[in-house]
Amino acid sequence: MAAEPLSNGATHLSVPGRYILPVHKRPSSSVNGKWALPVVDLGGDDDGTIAEEIVRAGREFGFFQVVNHGVPEEVMGAMMRAAEEFFALPADEKMKYYSNDGKKLPRFHTSLRNGTGEEVLYWRDCLKLGCHLPEWPDKPRGLGAALEPYTAAVRAAARRVLRLTAIGLGLEEGHFDGSLSGSGLMNVNHYPPCPDPSLTLGAGPHCDPGLVTVLMENVGGGLQMLLHGDGDAGGGGVMWVDVDAAPGALVLNFGHQMEVVSNGRLRSAEHRVVTSARGARTSLATFVWPEPGCTVAPAQELVLAAGEGPLYKPHSYGEFLGAYLAEGGVKEAAMAHLKH
Repeated sequence: MAAEPLSNGATHLSVPGRYILPVHKRPSSSVNGKWALPVVDLGGDDDGTIAEEIVRAGREFGFFQVVNHGVPEEVMGAMMRAAEEFFALPADEKMKYYSNDGKKLPRFHTSLRNGTGEEVLYWRDCLKLGCHLPEWPDKPRGLGAALEPYTAAVRAAARRVLRLTAIGLGLEEGHFDGSLSGSGLMNVNHYPPCPDPSLTLGAGPHCDPGLVTVLMENVGGGLQMLLHGDGDAGGGGVMWVDVDAAPGALVLNFGHQMEVVSNGRLRSAEHRVVTSARGARTSLATFVWPEPGCTVAPAQELVLAAGEGPLYKPHSYGEFLGAYLAEGGVKEAAMAHLKH
């Protein structure tokens, strides 16, 4: 029996059993800390300096925030309002788009957790949108009108980041241009208030499969990344830290394919989402990835320049994506399919 989406109006005074994680997977079982998210100003005219900042953040963390990114404030506001309005619609309006078919777009669903030995749900509803499809939900009325300018501006910002990343790695500026998928995919995630956040997660630990993900959120708090103490951050060991962005900033993180292309110089950032009892959180994640048939491999320039062998084998992005989904996004399991 399919789970009832959390945004459909049911009142939960306690966490239903199907959302309660095993003790060792609960957020309270891990070490948590505070951390300042690196800020990259895309508005400067010194591409070399900006490229260095992006590569430094990618090497140490895999996460950073960008300001002066070129996405107008009014475009961001219209998109977020439309997203929030969708989850506030009556249940019968949303359920027209409900499906457990992962290939269906647009698709409204509630999140499923596998791999714990039993079915456990994440505390999240999701609207999955194809950014260039002719069909979007007809309600709220402003969704289609908001989606087109937002995705165009966000993808333009992501392409600029990819060009600067290539420069920072010592590659040709257009290294990523020919492989990028022309279609876009966005997850509009909604996390309602949770009666007991210590028992649940909005999304479990995972890395994104593509090159880079661009995130906008309506309130801070919730997103966490796994911070490794082996870089300039120091401290040793690992801990989960909050990823909070400045107002108007976008949060970016690198995915598995960027770690492959850079031959391990840049991190695919492992992250999760914790829940809150205080209020709802909505986030929009836009994924930028290669075409499914594109062959991804470590850049030869990097392998030859360092005199080292490739850490990862060439692979079709589409084939990797199938393996990634089968592994539930778990970093070590997914990357095992790529390593020599």
